[in-house]
Amino acid sequence: MSAERREESEAAVMSYLQNVKFHFDNVHKWSPLHFGPILLHQVGDLIADQDFENGLHVQECYEITYIASGKGICFTRGKYYDVRQGDVFVVRTGDYHNIQSDNEDPLRFFYCGFDFDPGDPHYPRFLPLREMLDQAENPLAADKFNLYTIFTNIFNEYTGRNVMREAVLEALLTEMLCATYRSYVETARVNYAPPERRTSSEALFYSIVQYMEQNIIHIHQLKEISDHFGYAYSYISHLFSQRLNKTLKEYYNELKLSKAREFLDHNLSVTEVSSMLGYTSIHSFSRFFRQQYGVSPSEYKQSSRKEWMQTFYDGFDGDMLDGSKWFLCPEHCFDGVTHWRYARTQLKNGRLFLSIAKEGDGYGMGAVRTRENFDQQGGYFEICCRLQNVPGWWVSFSLIHYPEEESGARADELRDLSIEVLNSCAMENSSVSHTIQWTDPSGTPCHIQKAVTDPALYRGMHTYGLEWTESQFVFYVDHKETWRTSIGRYTRPLYMQISTQSAPWAAVDDSRLPDQVEVAYVKAYKMQ
Repeated sequence: MSAERREESEAAVMSYLQNVKFHFDNVHKWSPLHFGPILLHQVGDLIADQDFENGLHVQECYEITYIASGKGICFTRGKYYDVRQGDVFVVRTGDYHNIQSDNEDPLRFFYCGFDFDPGDPHYPRFLPLREMLDQAENPLAADKFNLYTIFTNIFNEYTGRNVMREAVLEALLTEMLCATYRSYVETARVNYAPPERRTSSEALFYSIVQYMEQNIIHIHQLKEISDHFGYAYSYISHLFSQRLNKTLKEYYNELKLSKAREFLDHNLSVTEVSSMLGYTSIHSFSRFFRQQYGVSPSEYKQSSRKEWMQTFYDGFDGDMLDGSKWFLCPEHCFDGVTHWRYARTQLKNGRLFLSIAKEGDGYGMGAVRTRENFDQQGGYFEICCRLQNVPGWWVSFSLIHYPEEESGARADELRDLSIEVLNSCAMENSSVSHTIQWTDPSGTPCHIQKAVTDPALYRGMHTYGLEWTESQFVFYVDHKETWRTSIGRYTRPLYMQISTQSAPWAAVDDSRLPDQVEVAYVKAYKMQ
């Protein structure tokens, strides 16, 4: 990929992540994952906030978008399409594409970007799907084959560490593509019922149960069920009482609460779950949830949280750097401007201070790192600090790789991974950023970045954290999630570094120096 093309792609990623409440994003487009003939570029889940729009861009692969809830407008092939819950929208490679959410009923949508490998022996099976994607006049269809469940099962495989994960993902991706194809070419789904029951009340009961299980998030009134099947509500309720010893309403509430628990496990808030499942209020949702499970939704989320074991902590007590944890970064000059100096690092009153002072044509600054003292593969990392007061220089809290031999990496594994949990370069924009840099398996340098804008971050102490799992990176500011992404597999430990820096293009107001960054603590955890 050319530098210009890469910059265009990265810009699209950044604009795509603005105005969102929740984003579970797994990006593989620099090195697509092979699942048989399917090449997976990207898959994720996004809940839009006010004024969400991902920006007009050229689609780099095929993409399926499933509308899980809400309303909005999708643009492609020169036309605008109104979309709502249960719709499927497909975009071809090379199409211009945009998604805009409705502010009164914001979108939640699942998406999957993919391509095909013509060299795979099973590729011919997918030719009908590819022809449909390339030739379909209407990119919009109604889901008839429960794409919601297929997508959430894919997300569960991403967040878990299940055995035979790759085999299950291949099966789920195949099912997703087949379900999409069928939604476009078939008029209705025929549910299975044993032959001897197809004309009986048992066949009707069986079909209703399947319908409810597959569409529970779309059903907001029980009358919708009787309307769908053309039977009186009282008759259907009688069937359930006979066969399950519970009313249709009781069964419906149980299904909704089971789905609510699934959503809570998927890291959605209590408010979001209540809204998505059509409860009249959070109070009503909490009351039903407690009746079913004995705890409130908030208590359930708290009890199911991960347990971490602390592996590193430094609150910077004393007046000297703890040599068992940190080393001063070697004195070094960058771009003729930044000079790392030992004297620019000090401990005082339980704080670490990294300062800047004018030094000839450049500036002396401080930097420390845990290299050879502490490193870790995966886990949670956090810094609590007060940022600089003067624009033109910045602090970075990073996880950095050791020198790597190319021959030591697996063929499907990333190399040279470095992560900036915090960079305060964009002070004049009231922003901080998270950045991930790596080398993909083909040897191409890559990076992606997310900006977080909040003027309050430049006043007082704030925390910046990263959760690094086997499948994804989740960033936090003040313990609130700000970015979630996946780029691939990396199994080597990284060490921590806190450094300050400037650049020739960054105009520092010398009259306002000296300045300093104040660090209250740094800590790290591993999953127990």
